[in-house]
Amino acid sequence: MKKPYAFFLLACLILTTLGCEIIGGKDYGGDDGISIDLPPPPYQEFPRWSPDGNTIIYYQSGLQLYDPSNDRSIHNPDSAGIWAMDFNGENQRKILNAGYADWSPNGDWIVYVAGAQIFKVRFNGTSIDTSTVEQLTFEGRNFFPDWSPDGEWIAYDSNYESPTGLSFLWKMKNDGPEKQKIVFTPDQGEARMPSWSSNSKKIVHIQYLVGVHSSEIFSVNSDGSNPIQLIENKATDYYPKYSPDGETIAFATNVQIWSMSEDGKGMTQLTFDERGTMPDWSPDGEQIIYSGPKGAIWVMDKDGSNQIPLTFRPEGKID
Repeated sequence: MKKPYAFFLLACLILTTLGCEIIGGKDYGGDDGISIDLPPPPYQEFPRWSPDGNTIIYYQSGLQLYDPSNDRSIHNPDSAGIWAMDFNGENQRKILNAGYADWSPNGDWIVYVAGAQIFKVRFNGTSIDTSTVEQLTFEGRNFFPDWSPDGEWIAYDSNYESPTGLSFLWKMKNDGPEKQKIVFTPDQGEARMPSWSSNSKKIVHIQYLVGVHSSEIFSVNSDGSNPIQLIENKATDYYPKYSPDGETIAFATNVQIWSMSEDGKGMTQLTFDERGTMPDWSPDGEQIIYSGPKGAIWVMDKDGSNQIPLTFRPEGKID
């Protein structure tokens, strides 16, 4: 079974290494830091648009240089973490040591994951106020926090109290108390990657089912009632995200981005290049940002047109 938290495992491994290292390549170089046939990780992932539309935060893997001729790459783990940039791709800067982050609905806070626990911290658009860091979870492994639009709750997935070690959907108040199970189905398979609807009444998520070796997309009321399977395509569906008006869901299927209506109808493929995944909506619902070709951050119109890179993978010769 493919585990979405593999991205976070990779991030943790990078962050606990000191200095730059060279990975990949076709030949083995012994103790000089060069490994054989290790593919480069994605460069940038999990873009999230600020509520005011001015800032995008995203995860940067620490890639400094990639040589496409031999699959070698140079990384600086000190630069790995959450970065921010202006909506047009300018003013890129690191703001936080973490593997995943998202915004509060008013844009004053960032909720993030570090060490498989969830935290929140104030962010003024320029810098992090480290004196405001609050840890919200303390047990289990917790990922993909998503703040409800009404500001009251944070949904996330966790393996806390799981008899199988698999992850399921939980929610908690925005300062950490009142943790409640939303989808907890150990006999059916994991439920992960929650995203709130615009009215804070529904959550869309992925779920694995017994006998199906790929994830499908479901919706559920915020109290866990009325689960509905929206897709049954036997493909690997990840990262569903409600549009700001709640009428459309963007998601990734087999590393391409699709959209559909909130009831699962009208599926439309939006990307067709080498990579399209991890979508998020602009506040006005007119554009989608995503991790695209060459692992860079891209933006496109909601119908898939006008696909433009906001960042670029650094490429060059590595001897």
